[in-house]
Amino acid sequence: MFKRVICLMMAAMLCAALSGCDESLPLAGDYDPNAVYNVTKKAAELPELTEEQKLFYSQDAGKLFSQIIQTGAGEEAIKEAQELGKILSGYKGEKTNPGKMMAAAGKLLCEMQLFIYREADMDRFKKNLKIFTKAREALNDQQKIYVEQTDELKILLSAFTCNQVGQKNYDETVITLTGDVGFYDSPGASEWQTFSKYYESVGHDPGWVFENCIGIFSMDDLTVCNNVAPYIDVEPEDQPEEGEEAAQEFSRLRFAPPRAAQILSYNSVELVNLASQYNMDFGQNGCFESERYLKDQMVAIMDESRPYSAEMKGLEYVFLSYNCPEKPDAKLSKKIAEEIRSRKKENNAVIVCFNWGKAYQSKPGKAQQQIAYAAVDAGADLVVGNGSRIIQGAEIYKDRYIFYCLGELVSGDNFDLKTRATLMITAKFALKDGRTQFRGLTVIPCDQNSNKRSDENDYTPMPRFGQRGKEIIDAVIERSAELKNGVKELPVFDPLGE
Repeated sequence: MFKRVICLMMAAMLCAALSGCDESLPLAGDYDPNAVYNVTKKAAELPELTEEQKLFYSQDAGKLFSQIIQTGAGEEAIKEAQELGKILSGYKGEKTNPGKMMAAAGKLLCEMQLFIYREADMDRFKKNLKIFTKAREALNDQQKIYVEQTDELKILLSAFTCNQVGQKNYDETVITLTGDVGFYDSPGASEWQTFSKYYESVGHDPGWVFENCIGIFSMDDLTVCNNVAPYIDVEPEDQPEEGEEAAQEFSRLRFAPPRAAQILSYNSVELVNLASQYNMDFGQNGCFESERYLKDQMVAIMDESRPYSAEMKGLEYVFLSYNCPEKPDAKLSKKIAEEIRSRKKENNAVIVCFNWGKAYQSKPGKAQQQIAYAAVDAGADLVVGNGSRIIQGAEIYKDRYIFYCLGELVSGDNFDLKTRATLMITAKFALKDGRTQFRGLTVIPCDQNSNKRSDENDYTPMPRFGQRGKEIIDAVIERSAELKNGVKELPVFDPLGE
């Protein structure tokens, strides 16, 4: 309590210091982008802080980075970040690690709005991030307790979120597509390895799974996940007794607890693809029950018989989804092409999602490639596949992207991380002179876990930057080289990149 009182007192003193600053201090939305580094209050006029208070304000900076992520770089979060950043960065020439960390955190907070205004200085950002990280690592164990929620990764995610917002023009719609999402338990996992156990350990907090992705999901206009398990309320008495043949069959079924559906809506996932065969594990009645839970959470659905369409910023979007057998035939390809052709117009965008392929195969089959080409020939603006559980290569065919498999984003089967890498993509479209314009996309390399383990899944996917992010993208490029129109590079924003 005493520490909190000190912190509140200091907050009042810092606010008083801010109110006494020159009236020309820049405010959010109306300022010279680089002025925040030149007109902050002189260090001599700022109140003196103890080392403990510097740690408290570094923690406050960490909370603002989290707020930026959670709100998708919301206006209020950015304004608060700039106000605190201007104060903290005014403490120049700090000699101790808490002081260096606090001042660097202040400068990094200031940089967030510069990302939105496309004015960020990447060299300066990386320099301040290095100072921040080095100072944080040098803290003693007692000091680290104060700043355990303030780390480099949170700053990188904030920068990524702000950059995504800054790259979005007013007339554009941003759509995020992910790999497989299944909140279920694998029969091969020990109890402590299951999704349910992790979910229970956080008190069934709906924000837990996508805590590192929420900034991406909330800044876009539509987030689409490939759902691979129905939401079914299975009571113990509904399960066959052990030893029965039916029990063995039941153990292979995938199902997610109904309450897990709220994870989607809570994290701004607006649409799920139910074309995966696993959504039929409990038959038609199971589908109806699952869809009811999704509807209760206001999550839209699509499958083979029910396309999804919506108008955003004057442009109609049509989503078609198909569950293809491992060896699809020419008849299926023709049927899909005819449906795409019947839906495509000059002033709409048709996005086709496939569930296909052989599990853990890094290269799509020839039949998959032929269907993808036929989809583009028929008018598809973007083709995205899933189902192989592992990231596959990508192509650009007739100026259209084809992603054969994005991998698993959240999967109960992958408790031991047989595969770890996964992808998300954000695609931008706009309506220009009555015609659809594809404005490009960004590929987001991710790991399925955030605990840095290579053999244990904590079911909280994490966007990756720096060396790990490069490794994932390089793997996609390598697998793309085996394809006729394989991509040679992918558009990626990496705050740690060159």
